[in-house]
Amino acid sequence: MANILIIDDQPYMTLLLAEELADERHHIRHLEDADYLMSFLDESRPDVVLLELYLQGVERWDLLDRIKKYDPSLPILIVSAYDNFVKSLHLHHVDGYLLKDIHIDDLKQKIYQSLAKPSPKSSAKKSRDYAEAYCNSTPHKQSRRVTLTRPVTGGRL
Repeated sequence: MANILIIDDQPYMTLLLAEELADERHHIRHLEDADYLMSFLDESRPDVVLLELYLQGVERWDLLDRIKKYDPSLPILIVSAYDNFVKSLHLHHVDGYLLKDIHIDDLKQKIYQSLAKPSPKSSAKKSRDYAEAYCNSTPHKQSRRVTLTRPVTGGRL
């Protein structure tokens, strides 16, 4: 299926997403360090990017701008724990904004919708295949809500 690049500095989130998306047979790559973004994009050739805006040491919109300069047609879905950018003008460059407290099926649907859009770098057949794969996919289990936030490991709340 699709090559999905997850850019997030929280490994537990990537593990959870990779596990959930494995049912769809997607190939998942993970990047934590934004310094390697350009070489990683060349190497991994993603079909879609799941981007967390809050990475340590990175200005929020810098990664989005760098990805779009690299490939303006590359679909990007913002997956964030914060909703304070939902109305940002920067979002006209992205294909979706999902909060980390999501139904996994909502995320899968957004991924397939992004992949199904024809782009200069993807063939019409590939876009149709993604759209057909989504339409033909049947949930193996009831849709469930997953909160993709850091678990509490001790201390006081």
